[in-house]
Amino acid sequence: MQKFDLTGLKPCHRLIAERPIWASKLVCIIAIALPWLNPAAGGPSAVMQPWLIAAAGTLLLWVFVAPVFTRARLVLAIGAGALLITVGRGSPSVLLAVASLAVMAASRAVGAASGSRAWIARSTADGWVVAALTSSLLALVQYFGASSSFAPWINPTEAGEAFANLRQRNHFATLT
Repeated sequence: MQKFDLTGLKPCHRLIAERPIWASKLVCIIAIALPWLNPAAGGPSAVMQPWLIAAAGTLLLWVFVAPVFTRARLVLAIGAGALLITVGRGSPSVLLAVASLAVMAASRAVGAASGSRAWIARSTADGWVVAALTSSLLALVQYFGASSSFAPWINPTEAGEAFANLRQRNHFATLT
């Protein structure tokens, strides 16, 4: 079966195929840590900006890990997305569902690629460690009442309260 390799695209070819391994590791760490550290959560929906940051991080991981797809799978995925959008008449909830499915597919592709390249799993773990340590530092700033001095980079809280930039204590507890 003939493979369609995304690294063969002309504009991205040098960036993906000839990059040093440390650059890929750094991008992986940033892509994992950034959604946990993102201070923005504006309207109209408070979950949209964090979701978009996480989706962008997943896409960045997918591009830099450069998984190989068969043409049949790529055509099937594009066709299924187009069908869902057509049937749903382009409503925002259907568009969000298709985008969510694309993010899940990209995440699965990155996970599958990490099986053959240990540096991906290691860089993913390093990204979570960076996010946890940075969030712990942000929480200390919040706990001691200095968070308003660092707004908008740290979500402001009252002294004695801490949740870093995750906006919920249960999310902060999960990360740290």
